[in-house]
Amino acid sequence: MSVATKAATVAVFARFAYAALPAGISGRLLLPMWILAAVSMIAGNVGMLAQTDLKRLLAFSGIAQIGYVVAALAGATSLGLRYALYYLVAYAFMNLGAFAVAAALSDDGEQGSRLASYRGLARRRPFAAAAMTVFLVALAGLPPTAGFLGKILILSSSALAGYAWLGGILLVGTAISIYAYAKVVRLMYEPGETSAARAGTVAPLAWASVAVCLVFVVAMAFYPFTPSNVLPLVK
Repeated sequence: MSVATKAATVAVFARFAYAALPAGISGRLLLPMWILAAVSMIAGNVGMLAQTDLKRLLAFSGIAQIGYVVAALAGATSLGLRYALYYLVAYAFMNLGAFAVAAALSDDGEQGSRLASYRGLARRRPFAAAAMTVFLVALAGLPPTAGFLGKILILSSSALAGYAWLGGILLVGTAISIYAYAKVVRLMYEPGETSAARAGTVAPLAWASVAVCLVFVVAMAFYPFTPSNVLPLVK
């Protein structure tokens, strides 16, 4: 639901930026939006640092991710729109995959949501730990994932459009996020006494979602999704 809301927001904003504003003055009029994108990237990543609940951590991560997507639109170029769409699709698989792992590990006590319950997960549930690691690495923007390629594309787009400062803030936000995500990954590979979270009735569907998301998060790093057929809608 959160990804769908972000997609709708980006679609409305893109329509406004690419079609409703005159090309000559759009840069000045939209400057507050680029500033908000920068604030979003920093605030979302900083907000993750103090979280002890995975769902809240991912919620703050979503604030930062929408900042990345909006940064790709800086300059209102067709290339930036392609890259924004690519990153938005990649983020959908990263986010859904992480939530699917949490759902598969959750019981009635929502153990899959508490970060403390992830201590030692690699020993209890190797596949769950490996899958969550991939999704967090992708959200952090590290290779070899779609998150890494997406951030590289956004950096190039913002720099070419004359908004290199946005790319610099993206790098700062990424550095902060790596620490936050690494905290979770470290917990999963630490020895711990926490009992394994029990899979509930949604486990089969959740694990199937995890597998599908894993394939797309990795495959998209090598086969970028840039749906050019969407561009006429925003011209």
